[in-house]
Amino acid sequence: MSATLAEKQVLEHPSIRSFGLDSVGRIATGICLAAALVGCTTTVTTDGWTVSCLGTAPDVCRSAASLALNNLARSRPRDPIGTITIVARGPCAPVPDWADGSMCLDAHVRIAAGREVCLVIARRPALGGYGQVGGDEVSGQLGGTGQGPALRCMRARG
Repeated sequence: MSATLAEKQVLEHPSIRSFGLDSVGRIATGICLAAALVGCTTTVTTDGWTVSCLGTAPDVCRSAASLALNNLARSRPRDPIGTITIVARGPCAPVPDWADGSMCLDAHVRIAAGREVCLVIARRPALGGYGQVGGDEVSGQLGGTGQGPALRCMRARG
């Protein structure tokens, strides 16, 4: 089975390749991103939480959800509340020097009845994995980078 030119362009797009996925991961991510407008969603679990992945590969989604839960620290509920939603938001800026802003994610986590927080997450090329570059619980400068105010989450959810 041969990939069409359009499929090859999606698979080789820098925003797909930037996550460092193997070809199967790039295919899954490419398909989800291409189908994002029609609601391509997968579900994974991490640390007892159900995670809904919108436009993200399952391994990326799981990593972003784990980071979000870890970064909530004392705000994190003892027991899972609802579903974490990870949404591919595309490029974001400004980001700290350690982050790759070519493809960012929003992690929506319910921390209490009627209260949700969101974290903006980007890949860390030099360090590996992902890091938080903004969100609801961040005020002022992120990490003293001097690059301006922290990014806010997009409000649209699937």
